[in-house]
Amino acid sequence: MNKRLLSVLVSGLLAFTVLAGPGVYAADGANDPEKRVCKKMKDSSSHMPRRICKRQKDWDKLLKEAKEAKARSSGSR
Repeated sequence: MNKRLLSVLVSGLLAFTVLAGPGVYAADGANDPEKRVCKKMKDSSSHMPRRICKRQKDWDKLLKEAKEAKARSSGSR
């Protein structure tokens, strides 16, 4: 049950990341893992996108976890 819930949450975060698309504010130095990167994220409860800032390595980790969760969930069918 907990793994399934985690999978759903991570998949949701991946969807928000995909929706953010070109809303990245950091143009230079994006390869620096300690650089703060802000993205515009659309929330399902609002029409206004939110600006969320994290370190680049945190965004990379979140994306990696979301891809792994998506692969696990699509492989379990």
